[in-house]
Amino acid sequence: MSDAYAEAWAARRDLDPVVDRFDPVPGCGRRLTLVVDLESGPAREALDAAARDLDRFDALRRLPPAWFHVTVKGVGLVGDDPTAERDLTPEAAERVERRIDDAVAGADIEPFEVALPRLNVWPTVVFCEAREAGDSRDEGTLARLHRRVLDLPEVPRGEFDGAAYTPHVSLAHFVGDDPNDVAAAVDWLEANRTVDAGRLRVERLRLVADDPSSPERRFETVREYPL
Repeated sequence: MSDAYAEAWAARRDLDPVVDRFDPVPGCGRRLTLVVDLESGPAREALDAAARDLDRFDALRRLPPAWFHVTVKGVGLVGDDPTAERDLTPEAAERVERRIDDAVAGADIEPFEVALPRLNVWPTVVFCEAREAGDSRDEGTLARLHRRVLDLPEVPRGEFDGAAYTPHVSLAHFVGDDPNDVAAAVDWLEANRTVDAGRLRVERLRLVADDPSSPERRFETVREYPL
């Protein structure tokens, strides 16, 4: 499989930014995401410092450190209104939560480490790569966990799932597309790509919920899955 990180970096001078505009999802009670959380520690502090540096550019808006995580799988929008946009009913969400528990336990995966070595950029976001040692991306532990959850009954498949899954930590969204502003941000990334975020030891996964009708993403832990 080609390296999606390398492909993203090679395209940095040809960005057509997708400006982040909050689009509320009415009639949907919560959004579920399975994540590796970046709790307080050196990795989170280093990434927050990088995000603050990115915030100087008019084209970007940094994300707060409480949002920092590596997504394992977006589980979907949950709601009981059949006319609203949703992926799961509340009853289906409960079944999926239990199935994820079985899938993680059945994977027989021990705690592992993820390196957070450098910054990169997509048209939507500036991010930090999340790499495992010796990882070819399609054979890494994160990708294996992603596939196990993706294959569960009733779990929706998203645009960035399957072969497109690329572990990362989002640091800043694009809020402007002025070519000069974008070029200035890319100049800075080229000169400051390496981050001293070290390694993140992963000992558990968290299923978190947030309100898709609110721009203030407050993550609530729904369930924990120890490794």
